[in-house]
Amino acid sequence: MGRMEDALKKAAEDRERARAESGAAPASPAPATPVTAGDRVAAPATASRASETLDERLVVAAAPTSPRAEEFRRMRANLASLSPAPRVIAVAAPSEGQGADVIAGNLALALAEPRSGKILLIDADLRRGSLASMFAVRPSPGLAEIILERIEPSPALLMPSPVPGLDVLPAGAEGVDAARMLRPGSFRSAVSSLATAYSTIIVVLPAVDSWADGRVIAADTDGVVLVSRIGGSDRASLKRAYDALVAARARVLGTVAFGG
Repeated sequence: MGRMEDALKKAAEDRERARAESGAAPASPAPATPVTAGDRVAAPATASRASETLDERLVVAAAPTSPRAEEFRRMRANLASLSPAPRVIAVAAPSEGQGADVIAGNLALALAEPRSGKILLIDADLRRGSLASMFAVRPSPGLAEIILERIEPSPALLMPSPVPGLDVLPAGAEGVDAARMLRPGSFRSAVSSLATAYSTIIVVLPAVDSWADGRVIAADTDGVVLVSRIGGSDRASLKRAYDALVAARARVLGTVAFGG
């Protein structure tokens, strides 16, 4: 346990440093101006700073007034309109490299914008996690260590992103086959203590047409958004992924097209 304790200590130090950096230079309040139904509120200075740190594909931060960013706000509204409204939402694609991480990251950013509650983004792709790089946080310890060590998710493991109100739980140590230890219900048990601290949890899954653990985790969430990459996902693979999720008793919330 000595190695794990050292990792947790370093993670806690990284977390405090990240929090200090994200709040080091608060923006001066701008004069209030009337806002009509058709107006877009200007992006705050914190969003500007975040856009310099985050992956450029995270358009909600990089280009907050763009049509593509607005699509993610529309997705946020659509999810909120569901009954019952999902609080733990998985994002998955049929195969690797089809943009599930990009969709999940942008959705998490859109959910964090209203500041109505804290958002947690979890990288459950334990073989090729990418969220740590996209959000400029340390890659481990993370979900892999939680599963392997059977420990409670401590605050030290949850890294604040450059965007206020959004934390990231990275995938964890590379090369650790924690995925094979997942059983039905194990993911929900591992993160159940986080449900009271966050209003919404977004989970990036591994390719559901390729890896069984993606389907196992999907069944432990409140629903799945299935990603179809334009020019990269054929209808047959999309249907296989959909059927696999349904067979795993996961709730498919809808599909979203990515790329172009």
